[in-house]
Amino acid sequence: MKLTAGLVAAVIVAVLNFACKPAAPDPFAGTIVDLSHPFDEQTVYWPTAEKTFKLEKDFEGVTDKGYYYAANSFSTAEHGGTHLDAPIHFAAGRHTADQIPLAQLMGAGAVVDVTAKCESNGLCL
Repeated sequence: MKLTAGLVAAVIVAVLNFACKPAAPDPFAGTIVDLSHPFDEQTVYWPTAEKTFKLEKDFEGVTDKGYYYAANSFSTAEHGGTHLDAPIHFAAGRHTADQIPLAQLMGAGAVVDVTAKCESNGLCL
């Protein structure tokens, strides 16, 4: 009976020990902030880019079947604005942008609020 009681006690202690431990922190918990910017005529491009941004309206209006439809085509220089340089861009055999695991594109961040300082010196936009 002591062995059984001891075993039960050990199991209870193990369960309580497991249940009382805080969960491992989620590396992706928190707020995701999209830091992307639009691509348009105002986008900054690498100085060697001869062609920068072109937007063409393919169709906008009611189709012959009676529903509204809008579609555009665009082209842009590769090195413009905020962008991701895929590892293959600099090394043969490395990941293309679509092959980079999402977890490698996310990380911790910090907010540095300089609003008051910038308002006090007139530098806020």
